[in-house]
Amino acid sequence: MRTHSSRSPRRLALLIGISNYDQFSSATPWPLAAGAEDIRQLKQVLIRQHGFSEANVRTLTDAEATGARIRQLFQEHLTAQARPGDVVWFHFSGHGQQLPDDNGDENDGLDESLVPADSPSQSLSSGLRHNIRDETLGRWLEELQAGMQEEGALRGSITVTLDTCFAATATRDLLKGRGRRWDRNLDGPVPQTGSQMAPDDETGIFPIGQARKKGYVVMAASGTPGNAFEKDGMGIFSRALVQALASVRPAQPITYRLLMDRVRSRIYREAPAQSPHLEGAADNLLFSQISDPSQRPLDGVLVRREKDGQVTLHAGEVHGVTVGSRYELYRLDASGRDPSALIGAAVVREVQAFSAALSVEAIRPDAARLLATEDALAKETSHVFPFPLLRVHFESMQPFPQLLRALRTLNLFTEVDSGSQSYDVEVAYNRPGRRFTLLRAGAARQYESVPLGSDAAARLGSMLKGAWRWRYVAQLQQDSLGARVALRLLPVTVVADSENILSWRPASGVAPSNFLRVAQKTMFLVEITNETSQPLHVTVLTVDPKGSIYPSIPQPDSLVGNLFEAGKTQLYPHVFQVQGKPGQRILLKAIATRQDIDFASVIYTASRPESREVPGMLHPLASMLAQCAAGKRSSQASSVDPDAWSTAEAWIEIAR
Repeated sequence: MRTHSSRSPRRLALLIGISNYDQFSSATPWPLAAGAEDIRQLKQVLIRQHGFSEANVRTLTDAEATGARIRQLFQEHLTAQARPGDVVWFHFSGHGQQLPDDNGDENDGLDESLVPADSPSQSLSSGLRHNIRDETLGRWLEELQAGMQEEGALRGSITVTLDTCFAATATRDLLKGRGRRWDRNLDGPVPQTGSQMAPDDETGIFPIGQARKKGYVVMAASGTPGNAFEKDGMGIFSRALVQALASVRPAQPITYRLLMDRVRSRIYREAPAQSPHLEGAADNLLFSQISDPSQRPLDGVLVRREKDGQVTLHAGEVHGVTVGSRYELYRLDASGRDPSALIGAAVVREVQAFSAALSVEAIRPDAARLLATEDALAKETSHVFPFPLLRVHFESMQPFPQLLRALRTLNLFTEVDSGSQSYDVEVAYNRPGRRFTLLRAGAARQYESVPLGSDAAARLGSMLKGAWRWRYVAQLQQDSLGARVALRLLPVTVVADSENILSWRPASGVAPSNFLRVAQKTMFLVEITNETSQPLHVTVLTVDPKGSIYPSIPQPDSLVGNLFEAGKTQLYPHVFQVQGKPGQRILLKAIATRQDIDFASVIYTASRPESREVPGMLHPLASMLAQCAAGKRSSQASSVDPDAWSTAEAWIEIAR
């Protein structure tokens, strides 16, 4: 930490905005953007309403915003000057691009990067020479944060806002995308994934949890994958950010979380498909390290009454919204602890890709006018989990009507035609080999095959039932702040000492990760991080390549339980071994609950071949998993309190 004399805190900002990329040096230039107007307006609102001085807000636009100049000014204006107690804001408006991971730290094999003004083309070679990688920006911020520490913690605030994305599709109607995803035609095959590192957060820029750990706040125009659009000469995110900052009153400080709610509210009016993301110290008051999580109900979603009177939830199928789920409605700018903030209640009656129609079941008389004129915030109180159907495409199966009839009695799949690409499994008859083959969507080779014979229907049925279990457990996802955990796997080597006592040590050069690509029979440990302030019960289910489900934590007949201490990372004391064939995948799903629920014995009972019925009087979560383990689809969806549990997952791919 630097030494420094006593002085008044300063507010420093570096704003980058690029509108005019080079259009003449290559056949694939970056399209013209509207970044310069973004930072002109952002600079104005920071100076006029939030205490930044003209001298301390530096900007780079268009040709000025080269990679070298951005690096130089970040170091000189921010890192070299910022001291404990200062307020720092960094903003970038321009294109984003995916590049091959250069150090193995990305699960998807791709780095995200910011495209400076001197990148002459969309080519991979140009990006590699000129762009600012996500890890580079991360290092800059770590250096900045180190200079603002006192007693090992950040004092002051660091805010990063990014109006760019890494998955845009150029133009859609009046909306123009910023940046682009990896393009096989321009960039070649997608790089191999990094197998040993933690995944990125929703912004795609930093490793998950890094912003929160370091104490800074990141507000991004979209997640990865996702789109960031511009319209009418300005980025939609930047315009919404400026308007939200302009709405803040000095006498009524708000948190970053509430500021982002206001940003989302404005974005969804113009681009419902754009989903901005917030990472880091979200409950800190704007420009401070003071936390105030009471300012809004957690995990809220925006609600609006449309011109036709329809009440719309601005989240849909892609966000996990389901028909029948119930929500409480709150004022957008009110405290979640204030009883007067509650407007009413609603249930989801119809779900589309990015939105859902609500039926308002109860509303306070004095709040009806408010909902008619202003946005509200919806907090889910009961989530309905439907039993999903496996999507199966049958190819060249016409000669086997009896076999098809037998498979259809499973009641676990829906058939899709040959023109559809939206299937999970393809079942095809290979006439020369006299075999039925199973192929997963997007895969280049079959993962199972069954010879033609009298038991073919039974064997195919068992395989489809396993594929359905995979789909069911994979889509079972919930993120509750009150029960949040992280799940990672650590490859280990087991050794015996001179007395033949076994012990383990971490595999060389390997860190815990939620994705491993390892050989058969690799040994590994399971690491659980309880990210809450209270103990949690954690059950880890393993779904093997055949679709069988069994509990890995807690181990049967083990004296070690599954209660994990608050705020700690623990290795479960049992060594597991990878079993399967090369190319297969294994899914581990952690389910954390505040209540002690015996998932393990229920799943063991339900998955036995002789079991015909799922035990009754179960907790809704246990009932759902028992139905899945038994390979039986309930006629009714299960409704579960979303605040009472959370999930995390890890994957193992068996190396070829």
